[in-house]
Amino acid sequence: MAEREIGPVDIVYAISGALKPVVGKDDFDIVPYGEERVLEICADDWTLYIAWGTGIAWLAIDDEPASQADFDSARREVMTEAVEDAFGLADSELGGFLAESLSRSRDAFSSAFARAISAKRLETR
Repeated sequence: MAEREIGPVDIVYAISGALKPVVGKDDFDIVPYGEERVLEICADDWTLYIAWGTGIAWLAIDDEPASQADFDSARREVMTEAVEDAFGLADSELGGFLAESLSRSRDAFSSAFARAISAKRLETR
């Protein structure tokens, strides 16, 4: 059986469905850039970019630490555990697409987020 392709509508529904109960519908935005085939999911202190056409994603915060040892604590300063759990739930609904896309970016900070949401996804099984 072939894997189903994950498209922007799937991503929007999964992420918005998981985030709304945690942060409220007015505390994050999902902005599509159709020509670039990118979704930007942003709150005040973090932004998740998802290039659904290439399956690459990355997480950005204003003060990204230089040291990998500080990645989790820096993320935790701007993103609650409940938000991280919500991304784990969305990742589960998308069959691991978010974590895989974050890892594919080869950005160390995004890869740390991928590991965190993968762990959340595995905890819910």
